Amino acid sequence: MQSTTRQIDLYIYDGVNILDVSGISEAFYAASTHDKTTYNLRYMSKDGSPIRAACGLKLCADIGLDDINLGGINNGQDLVLLGGAGMNGQMHYTPLLEVIKNWQISGQDKRLISVCSGALILAASGVLDGHIATTHWSRADEAAQLYPNVKWQTDSIYTIEGHLFTSAGVTAGIDLALAIIAKDCGTSVALLVARELVVSLRRSGGQTQYSDILKAQYSTQNSLEALLELIVAQPDKDWTLDCMAEIAGMTSRTLSRKFRQQLDCSPVLYVEKIRVSHASNLLSFGRNMNKVAKQSGFGNLQRMQRSFERQIGISPTAYCKKFSEANQ
Repeated sequence: MQSTTRQIDLYIYDGVNILDVSGISEAFYAASTHDKTTYNLRYMSKDGSPIRAACGLKLCADIGLDDINLGGINNGQDLVLLGGAGMNGQMHYTPLLEVIKNWQISGQDKRLISVCSGALILAASGVLDGHIATTHWSRADEAAQLYPNVKWQTDSIYTIEGHLFTSAGVTAGIDLALAIIAKDCGTSVALLVARELVVSLRRSGGQTQYSDILKAQYSTQNSLEALLELIVAQPDKDWTLDCMAEIAGMTSRTLSRKFRQQLDCSPVLYVEKIRVSHASNLLSFGRNMNKVAKQSGFGNLQRMQRSFERQIGISPTAYCKKFSEANQ
């Protein structure tokens, strides 16, 4: 198999989020060690000078905007726009916006990628008009107000439409990178990269920015904290309503009320969500479906199938096919 190379240019600036830079970069680098496709990473600043990330870390640039040669790469060239505290100034930097516009029209194999609030830079250039996109949840209202012609899907962790790729906050950039790697190199390579980066699950683009576990951590008070931690740690336990109420030290009625107030669901539904999350994680790594059903607390495959269809709209079989280690 003949090796191919994609050029990936990441635009860095004073105040960039270092995790936006490092997360997606490490994913592409790891993919290059597992496949014939090589990602050549370059870091680009306004004029090629070093920049200082929001956390204070100084980063060196390989090139400046003027060094970009849009027509000189035969095997594909991608531009990555990153988020960070200094992003607002980049939204109005005309030379950068011109590069983005020219990138879009310079060839069919030129992709535009954004991580976190970097999507607002793409939007400022006009290339997202009429297209779907996402960004960090904290910028959702601002994005919709400033760029109403963009079809914002800010509940999604990433979006892909043609040559336009956008992702939500920080770690969602890794999810998007894995989706791109799967497209370029095959699903098996993407899964190898996920394991190397200790990413437990490659999330689909339509998945919400808020997981059920994260929502619980931010929404609940101490009265439910211990119970929620136990449910996550032991999804295979027989979590009846009475059992949960006893652990929480309250009546079943009070427990149900607190769940609805703080998590907007019943205790039983929350357990189902956690079990589906646990099972989908195991299935994405090729575990046996019957064993996963038992380990996740469903008891049998039929119950797991019904829960999957209720929670994520597909069967465990379809989910396994999606995350198969075979190249697709």
